[in-house]
Amino acid sequence: MKYVLKLTAVLCLFTFLAGCAAIPSVKSSAFQVTAPAPAETGGRGSAEYTLFFPDDGTFSYAHNIGADETLYVHEIIKTNTTQIRITNEGETAIVCNLYDPDDISNALQTLSIEPGKSATFANLISTQTYCIGFQSTQDNTVKVTVSG
Repeated sequence: MKYVLKLTAVLCLFTFLAGCAAIPSVKSSAFQVTAPAPAETGGRGSAEYTLFFPDDGTFSYAHNIGADETLYVHEIIKTNTTQIRITNEGETAIVCNLYDPDDISNALQTLSIEPGKSATFANLISTQTYCIGFQSTQDNTVKVTVSG
């Protein structure tokens, strides 16, 4: 009888661990070329944020991008200011789009930013969360800083 109980316990543990391995994980790295992870609502109806401006200071981001590809920053942003400032520290011009993380099919605002220049998403509200996507007309490295 003890053997059956031990075997059952081991099989349950194995099944549990195998099930956990099948669950896709979300990397905490900001360097992803895919769309942001599905937003968690937490009962508030908006995505949980991972960056809060102005408290989190400046967020630096760099990643390779292909021509005509959209690169989404994994971080979900909430701001207690009315703006998010993007500084292009790369060597080529980029297009930066601001999205609602629950609907990345339509950009809320779009900025074109030349190398060495900054631009600001304005008229933002503190009850909304945001995510950012970048585009380029050529293969290069998107290198930016983001602040609130």
